[in-house]
Amino acid sequence: MNDWVSLQVSHDPTQGYVLVFAILIILGLGVSLTVKRRRVWVRATPQDDGRTLVEVGGLARTDQAGYGEEFTRLARAVLNEEKS
Repeated sequence: MNDWVSLQVSHDPTQGYVLVFAILIILGLGVSLTVKRRRVWVRATPQDDGRTLVEVGGLARTDQAGYGEEFTRLARAVLNEEKS
């Protein structure tokens, strides 16, 4: 039988901060995984006849169903606002 024991008592005042920031990191990761990642570009180029050519492009950064319909709706909204 062993008659010896080794104990250590310590105090780390930053443990609370580490816990809070670890929770924030996990929440941030969860948000980044649930947000739809997509980009839309609009380029307006003046033409020689005084009109403006408006081009709209988009990119879905994830494989989400329905992005094509959403992009079409957004592009039509942008182009209809341009005519007004």
